[in-house]
Amino acid sequence: MTLLKTFSLNLLKIMKIFNTLLKKQFSEMLSVFFPVKKNTQKRSTAQLAIYTVLMVYVVAVFIGLFFIYANFLCEPFCSAGLAWLYFSIMGLTALAISLIGTVFITYIMIYKAGDNDQLLSMPLPAGYILLSRIISVYFMAFFMTAMVMLPAAVVWIISGRFTILSVLLSVVSIFIIPLLSVALSCLLAWVIALLMSKTTHKTLITVIFSMLFLGVYFIGYSKIYEAMSFIATNGESIGKQLKLFAYPFYCMGYGTAEKAQYYLIFAALCILAFSLVYLILSKTFLSLSTAKKGENKRLAVKTENLKSSGLQIALFKKEARRFFSSSAYVLNGGMGCIILLVLPVFAAIYKSKINEMTAQINITLTPILGAFVCFILSTVIISASSVSIEGKSIWIIKSLPLSAKDVLTAKLMFHIVAAGISALVSCVAFGVIFQIGAVDIALLLLLGFSYVVLTAAFGLAMNLHFPALDWKSEVVAVKQGASVMISILTSMIIAIVPVIVYTFIGNLLSYVWFLLLVTAVFAVISAALIGYIFSNGIRIFENLN
Repeated sequence: MTLLKTFSLNLLKIMKIFNTLLKKQFSEMLSVFFPVKKNTQKRSTAQLAIYTVLMVYVVAVFIGLFFIYANFLCEPFCSAGLAWLYFSIMGLTALAISLIGTVFITYIMIYKAGDNDQLLSMPLPAGYILLSRIISVYFMAFFMTAMVMLPAAVVWIISGRFTILSVLLSVVSIFIIPLLSVALSCLLAWVIALLMSKTTHKTLITVIFSMLFLGVYFIGYSKIYEAMSFIATNGESIGKQLKLFAYPFYCMGYGTAEKAQYYLIFAALCILAFSLVYLILSKTFLSLSTAKKGENKRLAVKTENLKSSGLQIALFKKEARRFFSSSAYVLNGGMGCIILLVLPVFAAIYKSKINEMTAQINITLTPILGAFVCFILSTVIISASSVSIEGKSIWIIKSLPLSAKDVLTAKLMFHIVAAGISALVSCVAFGVIFQIGAVDIALLLLLGFSYVVLTAAFGLAMNLHFPALDWKSEVVAVKQGASVMISILTSMIIAIVPVIVYTFIGNLLSYVWFLLLVTAVFAVISAALIGYIFSNGIRIFENLN
């Protein structure tokens, strides 16, 4: 009886500790919705409303896309007697989507969380801390898996071929598939952490890994329509290959549609993969998390630098060092810059196909290139998180003999320079590849630069209004902030609106004059935003704490 009581008390103690860690993790994930500072109560209501609208919109779009995708696959497979393959393909799709959504931030959440040193210094088992981090990743993977598998279940019900058990198992997959997704994400994070512990070029290694992953993704995405048609018309041969090379998802599909006992094999394999990866990570989590980072040695703005190299140059260098020292900042804030530098290579490879497509629809290539460059630039959100990235240490830069105008100018200029160089290279490269002429290249450069200035100013203005300074992980500042979401979606809309307008007035106005008109509009809006930043924005920045 005493032994049982002792065991129960220890179990309750363990559950209490772990529950506290989980609450902490989820409170950090939701902190962007509910700022803790008393003087931001009104702002938190606005943030909640904005996020609710944006998240509902984004989720609705993705669910709609996956519903169409599921509907495209269901009927051909079911008619061919391959209903199991329908569930297998949807399961693999859910795995891919959840993996893409978590792979870039798993390393940061597990090994680079800002409070790792603090938690590891406490009398807490490292395994509990690790598991609480992994569960946070699981939660994100679960959400993304649901966006795929719920439409798959609905389409299956609409088809009229369903059984209660098959619907139930397709829903259970929403809980099981994320285990495998998290296992793969954590394994990649572990490999990156091992490399990081042996090199000083940490950000570069992370970016290279991420770019390789993105390269494979983009190549696969470019073939998606061909792949869907091939899948729909060659289901039987694909089923054989899937059974051979992706046996767990064969078991998942066959178990859902045919014999439920096969689903148990799929579930067991996912649980086993998750358990093995957790065991591997738990053996090295303490040593890798406490390895010397060495990344933030030169982030402070020193007074001797201000004297020797000039105020604005020193602040600009400080922004650059802060940006390039953080893989999270580079991947989330500057991915559009990297994409713009890489895309001309793909444009050169697919030049003939692109020319053929534009000839068929009888559209001049220059405005299309301009719209494309602007759309990619809309994903550059450096300025939209440049205030938030200061975090709780914002008092350091505010305590230096610097004016708020100087600080904000440096943040604005770094975005303009980083995105502007990428725009310059891509516009010139596109112009040379497609031989559009010097005048059209100049038009692209003017349009691209005006759009860069506009998005830089808008992002900084939004970050001043919606800063996330109390983050524990940089992911919150550069990925989850309200200013980031608003900047991306608004910038995309700004890039798309001229395209819509041009479809209506393209016959009335030449593309040269239209692009000049759009450039002028962008310039006027930019001037207004910059004026706002250097008036109201300065006062807002001075009151941040």
